[in-house]
Amino acid sequence: DDPTPEPIPIMEAMPLAMTTSSSSSKKKKTKTTQPPPGMNKRGAFMDLVWTPVLAIVREREERLEKEMARALLHATEQYKGAEVAVSKLGFDCRVTRLKKDNKFKNEKLIDILQRHPDVFSLVADGAGGFNVVVQPGAMGALYSAEELEEKQHAEAMLPTKIDAPYNLRERMQALRIEVIHALHHRGGRATVQELGQEPGVQLNKQNIHQAKKLQDFLRMFPMNFGSIFSDQGPAVQLVDYSVEDRSPIENALAQPVDFGKGARYGSRPAPRAPPRFYDRSSRGATPAADYYLGSRGFSRP
Repeated sequence: DDPTPEPIPIMEAMPLAMTTSSSSSKKKKTKTTQPPPGMNKRGAFMDLVWTPVLAIVREREERLEKEMARALLHATEQYKGAEVAVSKLGFDCRVTRLKKDNKFKNEKLIDILQRHPDVFSLVADGAGGFNVVVQPGAMGALYSAEELEEKQHAEAMLPTKIDAPYNLRERMQALRIEVIHALHHRGGRATVQELGQEPGVQLNKQNIHQAKKLQDFLRMFPMNFGSIFSDQGPAVQLVDYSVEDRSPIENALAQPVDFGKGARYGSRPAPRAPPRFYDRSSRGATPAADYYLGSRGFSRP
């Protein structure tokens, strides 16, 4: 009378077991392959570890990019509005220092300039290269209103450059002012070799014999320049921005300058001794003239 369960065929039971096991395995895989939000497969929180690091790296790259653009702008402005070859910009001290960073190490300067079309304009030089021209409004593209005001306030103490010196005194004063600007651009100190690489210093140094050695020229102005020792050796330090006292220039022009074939007193030639071959005075001929006349069979009357 007791009802006995009917046996289930083996072929019908196997699919049921396989379906149950496969569904359970799928559920397990789903749980292991999907980490919680904000966490990676290893259980590290992305929002607490990686995101701040990426933000710091991105901020550093943006700061370096702006600093490089400003350095290139300053290097271009040293040529007073003229077209500048791209290769010449690489001699600027700040451009050289920034170029050593990993961000710019494998880049060309022309690639960096092309990323700032609102600041620089490239013009073909006709020889396969390019020259750089500063765009109008370049300062406003790289500086905010507060930064521009701070920059102008810092440069207000700098003496005005002499663009067209008309004599030796003005050329010496122009070189003095140019060195002050170069030191200010370099943070107040630099070596003599670094100052000699500045385009403005090279231009104003021409035709000034007193500046044949730049170090000797700077010693003429102890009120503006001082000597210090840095990691790179002897260096020049900016002491004062005032250039009203021109007495060192007058003293230098009053001193004789040895050119190898004689001396020059400032810009005027040194006095020369009168010739001894012939004397136009009433005393008659000189001893040299007597010898010349005697050798020809003549004598003085």
